[in-house]
Amino acid sequence: MNQRYDSLDEGMHLNEYLAIILSRWKVALAGFLVIFSGVAIVTFATRPIYQAFSTLQVGAEKTALKVGSPYEQPSNSIDTEIQILLSRTIAEEAARRIHMDCLVTNNSNDLVFKIADFSAEEKNTPYRVELTGSDTFRVKDAGNNEVGSGKSGVPMKGKRISLTFTDLRGKAGDSFVLTALPLDKIATNILTNTRASQVGQNTNVLRLSYTDPDPKLAAALVNSIAQVYIEMAVSLKSLESSKSVTFIDQQLKSMQEDLDKAEQKLKAFKVSSGIVNLDAEGTKVFTKIAEADKQKTQSWLTGKQLEFAMNSLKDAMKSGRPYSPSDPVGGMVTAKLAELESQKKALLVEYTDAHPRVRAIQDQIDGTKRNLLELYESSLKNLARQETMISPLISGYEGELRSLPEKERELASLMRQAKVTNELYTALLQKHQELRVTTAATVSNISILDPAVPPQTPIKPNKRKNITMGLLFGIVVGLGLALLLEYMDDTIKNAEEAKRELELPILATIPFIKSKGEGAVNNDRGASLISFYDPKSAVSESFRSLRTGIHFSAVNRKRQVLMITSSFPGEGKTTIIGNLAVILSQAGSRTILIDCDMRRPSLHELFDHSQRPGLSEILAGDADMGSLIHTTGIPQIDLISAGTIPPNPAELLGSNAMRDLIVKLRESYDTVMLDSPPVLSVTDASVLTTMSDMVFVVVESGRVPRKAARQMLETLQNIGAPLAGIIFNNKKERVRHGYGYYGDGYTNYYEETPAVAKRVWWRRWLNI
Repeated sequence: MNQRYDSLDEGMHLNEYLAIILSRWKVALAGFLVIFSGVAIVTFATRPIYQAFSTLQVGAEKTALKVGSPYEQPSNSIDTEIQILLSRTIAEEAARRIHMDCLVTNNSNDLVFKIADFSAEEKNTPYRVELTGSDTFRVKDAGNNEVGSGKSGVPMKGKRISLTFTDLRGKAGDSFVLTALPLDKIATNILTNTRASQVGQNTNVLRLSYTDPDPKLAAALVNSIAQVYIEMAVSLKSLESSKSVTFIDQQLKSMQEDLDKAEQKLKAFKVSSGIVNLDAEGTKVFTKIAEADKQKTQSWLTGKQLEFAMNSLKDAMKSGRPYSPSDPVGGMVTAKLAELESQKKALLVEYTDAHPRVRAIQDQIDGTKRNLLELYESSLKNLARQETMISPLISGYEGELRSLPEKERELASLMRQAKVTNELYTALLQKHQELRVTTAATVSNISILDPAVPPQTPIKPNKRKNITMGLLFGIVVGLGLALLLEYMDDTIKNAEEAKRELELPILATIPFIKSKGEGAVNNDRGASLISFYDPKSAVSESFRSLRTGIHFSAVNRKRQVLMITSSFPGEGKTTIIGNLAVILSQAGSRTILIDCDMRRPSLHELFDHSQRPGLSEILAGDADMGSLIHTTGIPQIDLISAGTIPPNPAELLGSNAMRDLIVKLRESYDTVMLDSPPVLSVTDASVLTTMSDMVFVVVESGRVPRKAARQMLETLQNIGAPLAGIIFNNKKERVRHGYGYYGDGYTNYYEETPAVAKRVWWRRWLNI
């Protein structure tokens, strides 16, 4: 795209980059301000987000004092624990405990309360709570119908709603609106903002965090999730024992009543009959039947425990979680299962569940669980056979009892009932105590190392980081934008580029002429004719260099008629030709200036003369040449202005009258200077080249695209123009007009090019 950057890597130095950036400082500043201000606005407008976190340690599962289970139980892998920790069930329970499932709005200013419990069948339905006293209230639904009333600290149950307040303080008439929110949506939002990860490697330490705009809520929720997680872990471990305890509790209640009744009947019979003990034969039979009843009772209790163990094992096999057996018959199978679970846990530290070694261990675990399940089923069948064998013995012993006298038989029956009931009650009570100890001694393998505390500083937005990054990124974008625009800018920037593109010598480089304001090129003669008003300035010296360059470039040819043109309007032809005329006159050359731009003339303004009459009147034969040669007020410089703008400037300039005029002026003046229109806009310049001795091309820095410069050169070369060289105008400030120089109705070479259209204010400010 840009040939002057082809050798960028070869020789472009830092000072050149700095020069480019300084030339585009407005673009760089605009890019920086947009990025920096955008980052700053977003940073300070964003609502602060806080993150509360807690650390938990997951160790090996141990059950202290567990009856019949001395083995260390394997725990889940860290990945499994993370999935459990981030489960929807835990999130819902944690939200419910800190009352995230209820929304309080429209609260009276002086009303204070705490919600201990709130549930409503209809979600997202507002209920208005109104105080009827300092600590009493009533609840109304959306239709203003009363659904219940209550008092602080006392549970209230109304129509489809239950509510309990504590610390309710206010005055009658105070109110607020309470709305039950769906827990599933709350849990989804919680899980979206909750993170759990392992701290380090192989540490078994988890970091649980939650982000929320409310720092207190974030800390409370993290602690609630951790507590629910620990309680759920303990509950899962003691699930089997808990079921057994619940069953035995139910049996003990009824057994206690049966034992009391049996003992009362036995006591009453002894009192009424006067028989206290059985004789020797009756005692012998009673002892046998009591022993058989005891065996049957033990078999029944063992069977119940095995049923609970088997059901827990089936649940574990279905869910895929580790199984912690507490049955009395597992033996070596239980030990092997615990060992396999420990091996799997060790492998999961380095491998995933899909690894062949882990899958092999899992297959062994599944097989061991199936063997244990078969063992349970076999043990239950053996117990059933034992009961079948004991039943005939008991029937035989009962037959022997029937041979006793009626009173003794009745006493034996009551004693047997009391003894069997007592032994069963005692066995249940003993088993109940064992299971309670097992359940109570079940400790969690999860402990909280650091509970969550309300964070003091937000994690988002990080103002210091954002502002720093915005500052740096703004600088980078601003500088990059300046370099990008410079790279995309295909205009000629310096004299060397102009020389390379046009293959013409550089006669002089005219530095920037400072003006007193916009439009000073036309109106401020002191600024425009600087060679006359400030002959010692650097700009005046550059025009002397131009005079010298013209002198040496015309050693072997005429240099009387000089024509100055350019690719486009506004490149400074008029100012250059005026100052060059001053310099030539100072060297003793009698000079005349002709404004040949009869479409938009400006040379008369430079010398403060009227435009009409002028060249167009001379060429049309309406006036004599002598009467239209104006003095400029500068010695040895005369002027012919453009005159009235004609409809056919090219025809007039190419006419014989124009040629005759040039011939006559050659006789009277040392130098005839033609201020020509631009080459690419109209054909006027092409016509004038045939009457000129030397043609000079003005190229403004940063204004002429390479393609346009080459097109101009090709146009002049095709007509055989006597090209002498380039006058490079280092004019930094842009004029307001683009290439639409001659207005509507005239051909414009670059009319379709957006880059040369009239620029809007921001393009003018950014120098684009």
